[in-house]
Amino acid sequence: MLRPRAPISPYNTNLNPAIYGPGATVANTQQRRPNQNFQTLIQDYSGANSIYNSLQLSLEKRFGAGFSVGANYTFGAASTGCRI
Repeated sequence: MLRPRAPISPYNTNLNPAIYGPGATVANTQQRRPNQNFQTLIQDYSGANSIYNSLQLSLEKRFGAGFSVGANYTFGAASTGCRI
């Protein structure tokens, strides 16, 4: 059973948002920013999540006189939370 993917969280944050308050209008957006010298300051976070699951099987049949037969199988699945 595969687990559902977690939603990808946003990696960008506006460091200079216009603070909403009484009397806030589109006309006074710039005056409501913490740093009025800039409009939008975006901080970009880079990172990703990844998951790897595997199933490993091993069988061995032993016969007489020191003779044996072995078989191995590996199934792997990877999922990433990064968008390209």
